[in-house]
Amino acid sequence: MKIIINAISANTGGIVTYTSNLIEYIGREDLDAIIYVPRTFNAGLIESPNVTVKKVPVKRFFGPIHRFLWEQIFWRKIVKKSGADILYSSANYGVLFPPIKQVLLVQGEIYLNPVYRDKVLPKLPISEQISAFLRRNLMLFSARHSSITIFPSEVALNAALDYGPDIAENSVVNYLGVGDRFAATESRREWRQDGQLELLYVSVFYPHKDPVTLAEASRLLNDQGLPTKIRITMEAHDFDPWPSSRNELTALTSDRYADCVNIGRIEHQQLTDALKSYDAFVFPSMAETFGFPMVEAMRAGIPLIVSDIPIHREICGDAALYFKLSDPVDLAARIKELDGSASLRATLIDRAKKRAVNQFSWEKHISALRGSLDSVFAPKKIRVLINALHARTGGGVTYLRNMLPLLARDPMLEVHLCAHEDQQDVLPKAIDNIEYHFLRFERGFWKVLLREQIDLPKLARRLRADITFSPANYGPIFAPNSVVMLRNAVSVGFVERRPVKLAYWALLFVATLVSLAASKRAIAVSNYASRVGTGFMWDWTRSKVAIIPHGVDGRFRVNRKVKRNENTILAVSDIYVQKNFKNL
Repeated sequence: MKIIINAISANTGGIVTYTSNLIEYIGREDLDAIIYVPRTFNAGLIESPNVTVKKVPVKRFFGPIHRFLWEQIFWRKIVKKSGADILYSSANYGVLFPPIKQVLLVQGEIYLNPVYRDKVLPKLPISEQISAFLRRNLMLFSARHSSITIFPSEVALNAALDYGPDIAENSVVNYLGVGDRFAATESRREWRQDGQLELLYVSVFYPHKDPVTLAEASRLLNDQGLPTKIRITMEAHDFDPWPSSRNELTALTSDRYADCVNIGRIEHQQLTDALKSYDAFVFPSMAETFGFPMVEAMRAGIPLIVSDIPIHREICGDAALYFKLSDPVDLAARIKELDGSASLRATLIDRAKKRAVNQFSWEKHISALRGSLDSVFAPKKIRVLINALHARTGGGVTYLRNMLPLLARDPMLEVHLCAHEDQQDVLPKAIDNIEYHFLRFERGFWKVLLREQIDLPKLARRLRADITFSPANYGPIFAPNSVVMLRNAVSVGFVERRPVKLAYWALLFVATLVSLAASKRAIAVSNYASRVGTGFMWDWTRSKVAIIPHGVDGRFRVNRKVKRNENTILAVSDIYVQKNFKNL
């Protein structure tokens, strides 16, 4: 299997961590991978014979619109020419109409988070709110055009389903991992070994990161007589894209926190050693989709104190202390609680290490990712919705009675049948591997035609049907991948003389032509049916019409032992004008 990976967003934060580990661990799989990264990405240490890392062939993107257009046009061409079987888009958005099957990872779409939506987004400029709306819908549109969408947590998945419940069927949760290097515990700092409490918060700045709550908690602790210093790994330039958050930078660098707050980046490669040099790890963020720094701290064996939000509960479980969101007083109380109990610290560290190893390993993530890729690469069942609304008598019922058991036995088909509730005694029932959908409405000629055009497309989209098959001359115009069967001789109208019946056959002929024009393919039971059914559109539609004659059940083979009455003629048919019983 050959895959092409879009990691073009790997500039800062968790996506860099993810991409670095993805390259390392996917190189151990039996996969041929091409990974595109930004020009700033350090790929110098990558050594894998089956992983090729390429820099994106553009110097810089001039804003999100330029990036979006480049990916949808030029990146799509790169993917198409790559010869890959699957495109793995690892940063929230994908190709909207991918030329090959696509797997999408949504790992940083914080705009979906309900806490972010309620507490952070309303405070941002209107331009950022519009951007959030566009990004959210771009993610959902990308998910709808992906074979599988992966979320790093249940919280992230449920947040997306609040906006797009239709993506649930093809969405999975696959926890991210933490590198083995974080397991090193040699030369760890003793608790308050110099009489001072050293706390660490690892994050770049975004409006939901809430660093001031931690700064204020440290101020309170110092004022209460517990010497405390904190390190926040943010840089002043992190705040530049967020003018509405400049007040937070002003606060962090003010005289109030001058003796207890240090800000400044710690490079990810140095983070392993840095975690040994602090007493506790604090994560006051208001919203996350996963939280790489928490998992890395858990694996490193440093006790955690985190804000009490659903994602932190999901990731940390009982391996952390929790404080009320954006409450520095409660945070200070939790820090003092941890300071006062060596047994609590030991318990949290032990739980955190086990949880990180058991739930958040890169081996598990890559194994699950490989499973997703394999499931996409493997042949999938074709989901067929059969429109049986018109099968009440005659050949329509006979056709379904013979075909449904055969379709149900095909291992590559998932068959759904839609009919009216009054057809339950007419159609074959209780066939394994066929799911029945009966519509309830007052039966009537015009009502059936109308409901067919409304209810069938809705059902097809809800089921995510690959094909909508109407074994009659006409079917729902707006159903996805419609296939119709031309089996009724609409030329009957030429021998009909009754006005009402003439109108019926004329309507049937028009409905056939419209359905044929809207369909992807058509099946004709004979060459005659194809030409009569398509009428003047034959030259235009012949490429989409396949001639497939009906079959006959094996029970109708000749039995020469039976004595026949030569003076008896049996005529089997419903009564229609074209059957010519008068001459018979």
